[in-house]
Amino acid sequence: MTMLQGRTGVFLWAAGMASVYAAMSFLWSVLGFASPVPPVHLHEYAFPALVTEVGGHILFGVVAAAATMDAGLVLLAAGESVLIDSDHLLAALGYPVEGRLAHSVFFALFAAGVLAYLAMKSGRPPRGVFFVTLSSVAAHFSYDVFAGNGVFYLLSPASFAAYDFPYWTWLPLVAVAVLLNALPMVAARAPPAARGDAG
Repeated sequence: MTMLQGRTGVFLWAAGMASVYAAMSFLWSVLGFASPVPPVHLHEYAFPALVTEVGGHILFGVVAAAATMDAGLVLLAAGESVLIDSDHLLAALGYPVEGRLAHSVFFALFAAGVLAYLAMKSGRPPRGVFFVTLSSVAAHFSYDVFAGNGVFYLLSPASFAAYDFPYWTWLPLVAVAVLLNALPMVAARAPPAARGDAG
C-alpha cells in the first residue's frame, strides 16, 4: 500500500507541475496580441496525426530525462514535452496570435525557474526540475524538427521573428536535451575531490 501511495504521489506531483507548465505556455502565447497576425485556424491535428505528434514528443521527452533515473522527473519531462504546445490554442481558435510563442529561450528559462521554485517549496531538489524543464524544451524542438516543422520564435516576446532550423539539427537538439540531464547527474555523483571541493 505504501509503494502504491508513493507511486500515486509521484504521478500527482508530476501532473501538477506539468499543469502549471501548460498554463504558463498558454499565458505566454497571450503576449502574441502585442504583435497581431492575420488569424489562421489550424487544422493539422487530425486524430492519427495527433497520436503520432503526442507519442513522438513523449518519447523524446522520456529519452531526454532517462538519465535522471527519477520517475517523477521522467513523467514531468514527458508531460512538458507535449504541453508546451498549449501555446497553439489561441491560434487554433482563430485569434490573431502566432502559434508556438512559448517555443522560446526566454520561456524555457522562465518556466524552469518557476518550476524549480515550486519544486523547492514541495520538498524536491530544484536543480533536477530546472534542468529537466530546459531539457524538455530542447527535446520538443528536436521532435518538431524531426517531424518536419522546425520554425520557432526563439526570442519571444522580445522579438516575434521566426527562426527556421534545418532538418539535421534534430540530432544535436536531442543530444543537448540528454546532456542537460546527464551532466548534472554525473557532477552530483562525482567524488568531492573530482568536483574540486575542499576537504
